[in-house]
Amino acid sequence: MRNSEIGFRVTHNDGTTDSMIALDCLKRLFQFQLPEMPKDYISRLVYDPSCLSITIVKKTGGFISGITIRQLQARHVAQIVFCAVSSAEQVKGYGAALMDHLKHHIKATSSVTHLLVYADNYYVGFFQKQVFTKSVSLDQSVSMECVKGYEGVTLMQYAIGTGLEGRQYDL
Repeated sequence: MRNSEIGFRVTHNDGTTDSMIALDCLKRLFQFQLPEMPKDYISRLVYDPSCLSITIVKKTGGFISGITIRQLQARHVAQIVFCAVSSAEQVKGYGAALMDHLKHHIKATSSVTHLLVYADNYYVGFFQKQVFTKSVSLDQSVSMECVKGYEGVTLMQYAIGTGLEGRQYDL
């Protein structure tokens, strides 16, 4: 798929019809792609007004991928709570492009200096390719404020701005 056929959309729960429709589609994508996550837990975070989501959508309609973050502005940290690419669109670079877009968006629009993620152990390699590290330098009290991890995950960190120069994705 070419860039002219897709678009990035930044959304959050601002109560508008457009946002609620987008968040509903994103919620369904996460529920399908993350079947082990409780559906009500996904809904609660996707619709949380303090969370921000970025999606890649087809111009003809339909969601390709999405990511939802929870910002801890007082700590200048954001946590990635969900990240998924639809099954039919995996291994095409959409996950990397979405992550890159998220990093640029955060750098341009907020005071967030670090991203944290509890990466499923199966996806640690993906996050390492996105310049996340297992060496978390932030104070432990910061990670304690994040959505709690669970068995089979690794806490990882990204310093905003690291590795952003010259990154482009031909989608």
